Amino acid sequence: MPLATFSGLASGIDSSSLIKALLDEKRKIKILPLKTEIQDIGQTVNALGELKNLVQTLAEKARVFSPTYGGPIYKKASSSNESILTASASSLAANGTYDITVTQLATVSTVTFNASYTSSNQQLIPGIDDLLPASERTITISYGQGANQITKTFEITSSTTVDDFISSFNSQFSGVASAILVNLGTTSSPNFKIMLKSNKTGLTEGEVTISVDSNADPNLSAWVANKTLTQAQNLEMTVSGISGIISKPSNTVTDLFPGVSLTVKQTGNATITVDTDTSSMIEKLGSFVDKFNEIVRYIAKNNKTSVTTTSDGESRAKFSPLNRVKVDDSFLDQLKSKLSSLTAYDDPPPSTAKVFKLVDLGISTTGRDANGALDGTFAFDSTKFSQALANDFQGVSNLLTKLGNELASANGFLEDFIGYNKLFDTSTSTLNQQKKDLENRLADAEKALKQEEETLLQTFARLESIMGRLRGIQTSLTQALATLPRYDKR
Repeated sequence: MPLATFSGLASGIDSSSLIKALLDEKRKIKILPLKTEIQDIGQTVNALGELKNLVQTLAEKARVFSPTYGGPIYKKASSSNESILTASASSLAANGTYDITVTQLATVSTVTFNASYTSSNQQLIPGIDDLLPASERTITISYGQGANQITKTFEITSSTTVDDFISSFNSQFSGVASAILVNLGTTSSPNFKIMLKSNKTGLTEGEVTISVDSNADPNLSAWVANKTLTQAQNLEMTVSGISGIISKPSNTVTDLFPGVSLTVKQTGNATITVDTDTSSMIEKLGSFVDKFNEIVRYIAKNNKTSVTTTSDGESRAKFSPLNRVKVDDSFLDQLKSKLSSLTAYDDPPPSTAKVFKLVDLGISTTGRDANGALDGTFAFDSTKFSQALANDFQGVSNLLTKLGNELASANGFLEDFIGYNKLFDTSTSTLNQQKKDLENRLADAEKALKQEEETLLQTFARLESIMGRLRGIQTSLTQALATLPRYDKR
């Protein structure tokens, strides 16, 4: 009779491959779409973050034209002799030429006490009488004049060392003046003297006075009197067209002409010329236009939809990161509208007005891409801007001021998008919440698939066990049948 046989897992079928194939199909349906969606949202979040950075930079480019930040008109100052003095100018400076003669530089005060010492541990005034009242053993030192004067006192005893005095002076006059020990001798044969030096030039803060009580210890009086004093002095200069000597406490002068800063280096004559810095204005406005164009192209690039063909010939749409949101399109539309609405003058403009809109500054919507096609960007004609500046200086100033204030101020247009928890942030938060929800769904799906895998493994394990037992029975039955007599033999 024929032998009984069983086929199945125990006969060589790969259960692991079967389970993997089954789970892979389910993963394509339940897991991969979630991962793709999470990845796409992450790319959109990154694209929005980059767009926000670009707009923040655009705000910085516009902000320079706000009066709060030094704009809108840039000025430059030049010196005919920079070895005498140099100059710089802010937008507040008036154009003009100034002839300046410097007769005296502002200097600090210095005091050198002529008493000599061989060590900083040596007694400052060894012969002083410690039994005298403190007032007769006190040095009074002042720096500055009037309300700016700072006065400190130093009580001296016979045990006060040179180092004690220097340390006390530097502590009390920190930031005002300093005391140092100068060696006029050699390392092997030192000759130390104490020198005091003011930190500020001019009489207002640098003038020094040193005094003792009229009844002071003679040794103290003699020590104070035995000094070399070079008093601080003010900067002195004359300006053509202004009578008298102009005196300033510092060699850096910021309050002589509005918006003009002078740095005086030595005595002599120099001519300062202040003029409109057209090249800097062109650079700043061109930089704004470049950043605007970068934003336009970035949004266009990240909003593209392309069609791809799969291996089986199926056409599928591929969306760029910003296709998922509308805030970028809304921003760009509103920005263009805002820029087109800026006007140099409130109605009615003066009869002399020549500049009204950004197009009058040489900014037009005729920008083109690398292939020469119009792409919604700006073109900037610097020559036209220079002409506008010459024809209507006030109009240019007004328009650039509005560009800075209305776009980039704390309450400006751009702040509605880039400010904390404003439109870009809220859009990003919404996307991140969607991503988080999808990640939770993905985790649940992965968990369910894992449980299904464990169930299948257990099921196949039981089948393997059953098949093993059946194969054992088959073997036993085969052996038993082999022992039975065969009746087909004679």
